[in-house]
Amino acid sequence: MKKLLLSIAICSIAALSTQAQTKHDRVVKLIHLMQADEMINKSFEGISATVIQQAQSEAKDSMAKEKVKVMMETVMSAAKDMAKKLINEDMVTLYEKYFNAADIESYIRFYESPAGKKMVAVQPEMQKDLMNVMFSKYIPDFKAKIEAKAKEMKEGEKK
Repeated sequence: MKKLLLSIAICSIAALSTQAQTKHDRVVKLIHLMQADEMINKSFEGISATVIQQAQSEAKDSMAKEKVKVMMETVMSAAKDMAKKLINEDMVTLYEKYFNAADIESYIRFYESPAGKKMVAVQPEMQKDLMNVMFSKYIPDFKAKIEAKAKEMKEGEKK
């Protein structure tokens, strides 16, 4: 009887392990179909120049501008690497946590469809456009508010 229970337990664990591995593999496929890595590459290519230019606008001379450029290129590269790791490791884990196997299969079918493929194709340009809107429309006001608050705090310290 003990051997039978042990055999059932081992088979159950093996079946669950196989099912979990299959779900993991399907999530990895989904992330691949979503072209998450490629979207990161295209997004960073699209926004890097704008971010660097925005940061350089604060520099006083050409030497400072070059230092800012090198620094921002380093920051953007590190951010890109971090984003890729986040997607390829942590996002997979989160998809496994929040979506069941049927959900994952539905998403795979969508991303294999013409509409899903179009979404993947246009998303980097949409993100680039959104970043450009953010930097041209919202960042100047955001920056002014921060500078005003910093000035206010500095003046408060003097009193």
